[in-house]
Amino acid sequence: MFGAATLLSACGTTTKSIEGYNTISSLSGLSQDRRELPTLVYVRRGAPGLGAYGRFIVDPVRISYSDPKMRELDADQLNEMQRRLQGAVAAELVAGGYEVGTRSGPGTLRISMTITNLKAPTAALNVSRAFVPFSLSVGEVTVEAAFRNTQSNRIDAVVVNRAEGNRVLASKPWSTWSDAEASFKEWAVGIRKAVDKAHGK
Repeated sequence: MFGAATLLSACGTTTKSIEGYNTISSLSGLSQDRRELPTLVYVRRGAPGLGAYGRFIVDPVRISYSDPKMRELDADQLNEMQRRLQGAVAAELVAGGYEVGTRSGPGTLRISMTITNLKAPTAALNVSRAFVPFSLSVGEVTVEAAFRNTQSNRIDAVVVNRAEGNRVLASKPWSTWSDAEASFKEWAVGIRKAVDKAHGK
């Protein structure tokens, strides 16, 4: 099948159960693969495998503010987080020998990621932005990724991963950009490894 299960759950990430999570992406025509719990994986039966794709579009990462508390977070740092996650995935695919661009076409898969949940260990946020480059302390993060065939504009898979503590968050909350980027790199490597496997690498 699509092989999406390893896309965000690879590389030894620590996941938290997210049963009951409401996806941002449409699940029309998709079925859940419950073997991949606690990662939520939904796939379209009969969809082309990742081996059918050699080109990718990595969309700008979106932020969902479904949790009202997220509106209290620093907008500049959220924007930077979006940019760095998108960049990590694009860079890893390019390093794997795949083409990353902005044009749809045959053999092109669109990856659309949404950060749907960020939780700080405490309600207090450091506001001394002039002195602290990363003032948002993150103890939990949820990322939803939709994988879309660009010619049909059809979603063929949705993967949702909620990570907290341990290896993804370096056994403590994110407190520096290096913590965040280590997690983004881990997810990006998971995506590239899944594509490599589908291409027989």
